[in-house]
Amino acid sequence: MSGMKKRDFLGIFAIYSLIFLSNGTLLLSPAMDTLVLAFPHEPYSKVLLTYTLPSLVALPFTLISGSVVGSRVRFRTMLLVVVPCYMACGVAPVLLNSLDGVLLCRALYGACLGMIAPQGNALILRTFHSEERWRYLGYSNIMVGMAGVVFQLLGGLLCGYGWRYIFLAYLVTLIPLLLILFGLKEPEAPPKPADAPAPTQTGRPSLLPKGVIPLFLLVAFLYMSSQTKMLTLSSIVATQGIGDAKTSAGILSTATAGAMLGGVVFPWYCRRVTRYRIPILIALLAATTFCNLVDSPLVIGVGYAVGTMAFMMNLNLMTLRASRIFGTQASSRAMGLIQFADKCGCFAATYFATAAVWAAEAARLPINKYKMPVVACAGIYMAAAVLDALGNGPDTSQCDTE
Repeated sequence: MSGMKKRDFLGIFAIYSLIFLSNGTLLLSPAMDTLVLAFPHEPYSKVLLTYTLPSLVALPFTLISGSVVGSRVRFRTMLLVVVPCYMACGVAPVLLNSLDGVLLCRALYGACLGMIAPQGNALILRTFHSEERWRYLGYSNIMVGMAGVVFQLLGGLLCGYGWRYIFLAYLVTLIPLLLILFGLKEPEAPPKPADAPAPTQTGRPSLLPKGVIPLFLLVAFLYMSSQTKMLTLSSIVATQGIGDAKTSAGILSTATAGAMLGGVVFPWYCRRVTRYRIPILIALLAATTFCNLVDSPLVIGVGYAVGTMAFMMNLNLMTLRASRIFGTQASSRAMGLIQFADKCGCFAATYFATAAVWAAEAARLPINKYKMPVVACAGIYMAAAVLDALGNGPDTSQCDTE
């Protein structure tokens, strides 16, 4: 194992614990009704900010951390400062009574989240190479799935005792903090590769190396489309008469299985498929999107699982592409770009879905108005697959080390 000794399991677990923490916003998703009831005199949209505000605040901090961590600031130094703040801001609402105070804590939590979120995969890129990098990036998908299950289960269980108890779940941050303190080693600075981004006339690396803007748009549009499918699913299930909220929840839970399956399949895919890796997976996403148009929970569930698998594998490949654009020495900056595009895409999904539903109603199309966003997503996927294939060609280096 390059960069990290085989016996150093604590270091590996410390890296994956950062990926676990980056999914902490999922804690409130099963508890929103409890929070709405806890603040009956507050606007519904304001209560929803307890869930969405951290992701919005995290946006600039993902770019800031990506620019400085690993180059100007040591990984360990930043994490040993920010992770305790993450826990403190996450737990603090337990002591509060007002929604404004809770929102302030959630905003501070979002800032810490933005600093932490890029670092897990950035450390993988800095520590591992070749097939090890494929394998550990694949395993990160499994951790994402596990984090979703753990945080949502904790949120669902603790909200039964009262809204304040929900935030006690962030005490699990103690485990990652101990792993970082005793297990995480600062990765060695890699040598500057021959194909590193060319410096500008001032002698500094270009802020926007070639390929950054297309990659940003690709990640943002893929996240927007995937989030749109999730937002419209429950409405499709209800209006088509094929189930209720429990049915929708069961379908969405297949995403966990898909993410974990993607983690297992990813190294095999990198070995077997050597050309057009990203366009093939985007085309698979387009195909599975059409499953949402079928009036069968089983077909939708299978399509959702396979689509999530393809999405997570694609995210790994785009992470590797970002690493090649910026160079391994700027892996944190590369992950900052991916995280920023992720948040922008998720934020745009609500407006995209609303616009597609409005267009279906305005045009009086003979289709369930909630299926129109799904059709639009399939179109975006197909266009993205074609444009990436034309713009990047076979791109056989996406899974290779430097």
